[in-house]
Amino acid sequence: AAGRITGHLKGHTDSITAVAATADSCRAISTSRDCTVRTWSLDTFNALETFRMHQDTPVVRVVLLNAGLAATLDQSFRLHVWQVADGRVVASAQSPGAVTGIAHSVYHMATVAAHPPAAEAPGRDQPPVAFVTGAPAGAPFCVWQLLPAEGSLQLTAQWRSRSPCTAVAVLDELHLLAVGRNNLLRLLELHTGRELQTFSGHSG
Repeated sequence: AAGRITGHLKGHTDSITAVAATADSCRAISTSRDCTVRTWSLDTFNALETFRMHQDTPVVRVVLLNAGLAATLDQSFRLHVWQVADGRVVASAQSPGAVTGIAHSVYHMATVAAHPPAAEAPGRDQPPVAFVTGAPAGAPFCVWQLLPAEGSLQLTAQWRSRSPCTAVAVLDELHLLAVGRNNLLRLLELHTGRELQTFSGHSG
């Protein structure tokens, strides 16, 4: 059966690029090409706050993290981690290249960006990080550690992808799933990029 429309969220003045909802289903966050990030009540369908932490750059991705935090990415590939309650930015970083997707994990944050690796990948004893993104063919995955007390996102590892990546998800402290336009789903080691298994079956 088709989904029943129960309300509309109105306020953005340009196209909406991404949306995320809190775990309790009470609040939503949307990003837009109007350069704003908006929070909404899903109980009343009213706008709660409008944030401009990305200034005059269209915002293209959003993901909710733990502890009342969200992460957004803008068209210039600038990442901000900020408090949902008041929009205060707690950490920022410039992605070293193009990013096509972003997904939360309680374990890790990795970005895939069209930029050569800057350092060797760390060992498996690296501390947990926060979320994951994907990018074009030949671009490296970049693993970041969130350091809110220092107000920074620390790049801890990079490794090069051999195929386009359009979506990623972290399974645990060591493993990552990556999907691309080649109709394959790949299971990878997070900190090294070593391919462990490939799944096929999609036809388009």
